[in-house]
Order: sequence, then C-alpha cells, then structure tokens
Amino acid sequence: MNLLVFPTSRSIREYINSIEDNTLLPTILTIDEFLFKSISVEGLNYIDEDQRFLYLKDAIKIKNFDRLGLSSSFSEFLKQSDYIFRFFGELAHEMVDIQTLKDVDTYEYYGEHLDILQHIHKNYTGLLEKNACV
Repeated sequence: MNLLVFPTSRSIREYINSIEDNTLLPTILTIDEFLFKSISVEGLNYIDEDQRFLYLKDAIKIKNFDRLGLSSSFSEFLKQSDYIFRFFGELAHEMVDIQTLKDVDTYEYYGEHLDILQHIHKNYTGLLEKNACV
C-alpha cells in the first residue's frame, strides 16, 4: 500500500485531477494529517474531525442547550459546531477558563450561556478522557 503526503489539500486535488486512468488511489494525506497521525502519546488516541464532532454532539445532550441559539439536530449542528470549537479554542489559546469569564462583570449578561458552555466543555473533556483521546 502506498502513502503519498502533500503539503496542502489543494495539491492533493491537483494530483487527483491530473490522473487520467480510472484507477484506485493510494492513501493520500496532507503534511498536517500525517504529523497528527504519526505522533503518538502512549495510552491516548488521536481523533479526527468526524470523531471530534460526534463527541461534541454527545456532549451537548444537556437541558437548556437550545438557550445558546444553536440547533441540536444533526445536520444543523454539523454546520454550527464550529462556533463551539472556536470558542473553546480561543479560550485555550488565551489560557483563560470559562469561570474566569463568568467572574468578569462585563460578561454578566452572558452568565447563562457561559454556564451552558462550561457544562458542555466538562462533558466533552470527560468523553475524551473516558475514551483515552487527544
């Protein structure tokens, strides 16, 4: 089995479009995907975007989720889940936890939303730990 590693998704598309034969393709990854899949931490599993979404979908099974203004239906949440991931990513990047935001007077208006997001984050990280995922 062959593995081809390309620098970008665009270069992968160009490679696939350049093939004139109707043939089976080898495994093709971007450098980013290759690095994530090649680095291993003992006892932990790397999850891909699909698994990441499914864990988040499971983590939102809480009451009051609809108060965030997001849909929990599969197809709608598939489009909207990125909002939650970007929020958590921004917090991680800034090294701020949700409780710190809740304690700042400026965010008092969003207290209920922050409580819900804090609950989702707890559920999500709990699922990752339970399934030994990174």
